[in-house]
Amino acid sequence: MEVIDVDKKKIDAVKEESAKTLTSVLYALYALSFLSGFSGVVAIIINIIKKADVEGTFLASHFRWQIRTFLFSVLWFLLGMACFLMAAGVKGLPLFVAGVLLVVANTVWFIYRVAKGWLYLKDNRPMYRRQDRHGLHRDNPEQADHHRLRR
Repeated sequence: MEVIDVDKKKIDAVKEESAKTLTSVLYALYALSFLSGFSGVVAIIINIIKKADVEGTFLASHFRWQIRTFLFSVLWFLLGMACFLMAAGVKGLPLFVAGVLLVVANTVWFIYRVAKGWLYLKDNRPMYRRQDRHGLHRDNPEQADHHRLRR
C-alpha cells in the first residue's frame, strides 16, 4: 500500500513541476509580447485552457495574475489608443497627452506585473496572500495574536 502512495506523490510532484514550467513559459510569452503581440494572445489562450489543471495549487494564483494582467493591459492600451484617435480627429493636445500617459503607464505596469509574477514563481510563492475578516494575513500568527490582544 505504501508503494502506491509514494508513486502517487511522485506523480503529483512531477505534475506540479510541469505546471510550474508551463507557468514560467507563459511569463516568457507575455514578456515577448512587446516584440510580437501574438505571443500574448497565445499565452492567454493557454492560460484559459490549462487553468483547471492548476486549481488547488499555488500556481492557480499565478494563472489568475497572468489573466488579469493581460486583460487589464489590453483594456488600458485600447483606452490609450482611443485617446490618440480622438486627438487626431479633433486635433486636441490634451487627448493626445492623455493617450501617451495611458500607454506609458500601462507599459510600466505590465512590465512590473510580469517581473513580479516571474520572481514569485521562482521563489514558489503565490501571488495573493489570504486575509482574514480583519484584513490580517493568515500566515502571520504574531500579527493575528497582536490584534486579539488589542481588543
